[in-house]
Amino acid sequence: MLNHLSRDRGHCLLLPNESIDAVLAEHANRGETRCYESFMARVLSGPPTENQRDLHVKAHIVKASLPSEVSPTSLSSSQQFPTSALAVLHHYEAAGNPAPMKSYTRAVSALFNVHTSPSTDSGLGRAAAQGQAWDLFAHMRYVAHPIPDARLYALMIRACGSFTRPEPERALDMWTEMQENRVEPTRGAYEAIIKVCGRAGKEWLGEGIRLAREMGDRYSGISGRGLWCALLEGCKRAGDLYKARWILAEAIRGGREGDGVETAIVDAELMMHVFHTYASYKPPFRRDATRLVDDNTVSNGEASATQAIQTKDPDPGNSPPYADTDETQVPTDARIENIPSFSRLPPQTPSDVIAEARTLFDRIVRDRSLSPEELRGLRSDDVLGGRFAHVELRPALLNAYLAVFYRHAGIETSQGIFNSLFGQNCSSSEPIFKADEHTYVNALERCTLARAEDRRVATQWAQDVWKLWQAIEAEAAINGKATVGSFARLIERAHAAMRRVLLLSGDIDGALVLLRAFVFRYPPTALLQPPAQLHPMLKNPTSSTPSVSTTARPIIRLTSAVGPKDDRVPPLIGFGDVDLLHARLAEHGRETDLAYLKWVCKAYTSSLRKRRDAVLNANPTLQGNADVD
Repeated sequence: MLNHLSRDRGHCLLLPNESIDAVLAEHANRGETRCYESFMARVLSGPPTENQRDLHVKAHIVKASLPSEVSPTSLSSSQQFPTSALAVLHHYEAAGNPAPMKSYTRAVSALFNVHTSPSTDSGLGRAAAQGQAWDLFAHMRYVAHPIPDARLYALMIRACGSFTRPEPERALDMWTEMQENRVEPTRGAYEAIIKVCGRAGKEWLGEGIRLAREMGDRYSGISGRGLWCALLEGCKRAGDLYKARWILAEAIRGGREGDGVETAIVDAELMMHVFHTYASYKPPFRRDATRLVDDNTVSNGEASATQAIQTKDPDPGNSPPYADTDETQVPTDARIENIPSFSRLPPQTPSDVIAEARTLFDRIVRDRSLSPEELRGLRSDDVLGGRFAHVELRPALLNAYLAVFYRHAGIETSQGIFNSLFGQNCSSSEPIFKADEHTYVNALERCTLARAEDRRVATQWAQDVWKLWQAIEAEAAINGKATVGSFARLIERAHAAMRRVLLLSGDIDGALVLLRAFVFRYPPTALLQPPAQLHPMLKNPTSSTPSVSTTARPIIRLTSAVGPKDDRVPPLIGFGDVDLLHARLAEHGRETDLAYLKWVCKAYTSSLRKRRDAVLNANPTLQGNADVD
């Protein structure tokens, strides 16, 4: 790769640096690494300049983001591990001319965008890339640039806001360090730290709001789509619909006053967060908590107590994620004529929540159907006119909208909304909107929470959704996606939900058939396949590593010595997935089926332990089988 740089330069061409940089930039933008290095070898008489070193790294990063030649349909942008770009960085370090800081920022950003896919190297998936990003950040500060700039700080702070395990303490430590190093925080840095605080949960929302006020004082006002989305991350986890509605109003107002990108400030991501907040919001009024009293037979004290019961959730902590409500609370099809007022007071009942969410979604669909001429012809006094025209109806947004009904509406209404969104179009066999794998898993899990009187409807709906899910699962098994990354966990959730639906409807044999099919398709022995070996670049440096980088791996590391997390674990079964089946079998005294269920749980547990021991190097070889005595 780098042999062109050591070629004899006795016959180099003499060209101005501006012309050389222009040609190199063109090669870098196309990811043409061979042409880039060949041109460097022919025209450069000395070490490459700082800009040329940065373009060299950029060329390899762009190349890593291009679709694979082997499977061009399986990869999208920024999915491959930028191994060659990291090698170029370490090459310049060993030569005594480290690349500029923006080159390290490019590499770190590319590493955070890597996703585990069937076509990637088994040892260079998402978990390995994220660990390498942190290691490269620490390594850069040791060998090249001790103090990062605001852009790199913002990138690392944003990385602390992982969906699975946010690290607000780590983010705030980096924020404090940035200020101690007298690095002026940018708007992007503020948005990053606020997003981390929002994803950390309700207890961190106050800190995020404080930082937002500080940002407003520094930049003359609180505005911007990035900031609104960061604050909504906390609102939806806290169920704070009051703040979410205020943010939506400010975003609409900002979209009217801005131009360019600001006109599209209300987009799919922002509305997804808004619908999530509606779903997590707990209305203060519950019909099943209301007690009717006779005013002529109760005292004033008792009447006040009754009124308090009507305006307070008696036990909000025990409310299920998707609580059924009375079907009569759900608005009828005449909702267009009875648009909610969106007053300062948040919705007080589940029906009010449903009405507001429906109105917002209807407005999105209506604005998206407007032509450019109709958008330009809207009246200036129309506050909401065309403000949702740039909201794309992506699966994530549709899933968030459905979550509102799953939480606040009954099973029949939820099924009706699901069919209205993903049913077949009258003019074609294609669905109205596009669903993804999360759409079907969420629907199956909603069916498990149906009330006893609604289980017949829930079972029928679950069976219809299960047919759609099986098609997705079969396609994933063909392209290898079923045992890679987070999709394996979705398979576990889907099967566990369908088994529970069958058990709640009394079909024990059907649940057993589904369990045996799962074990046959994803046997415990699949866990015994050797996990990926660590790439040499990801291994820890030895104690004899010199104080300067002469190896193609980081000297300073922030990740564990064990290595990155194993993100290629096939689908498996734990006892929590079959606890209800175990209880039903025990109630009916089915000893043979109980023995089989015990073997299944023990077999997966044993195989997973052996796989873990291999990763920890406690048992390098994976011998034996999944049979358990």
